[in-house]
Amino acid sequence: MYNDLLEYKLHTVNAWGILMFIFKLYNNASNDVYHVYLLF
Repeated sequence: MYNDLLEYKLHTVNAWGILMFIFKLYNNASNDVYHVYLLF
């Protein structure tokens, strides 16, 4: 039970970290990069 909870916690933190990383990239991206991203 404890291992399942620990694993769930790690997955949650990992997902949150990925979301924050994407958000940071989005904030730092220039308009040109953003427009290229929209093409895909």
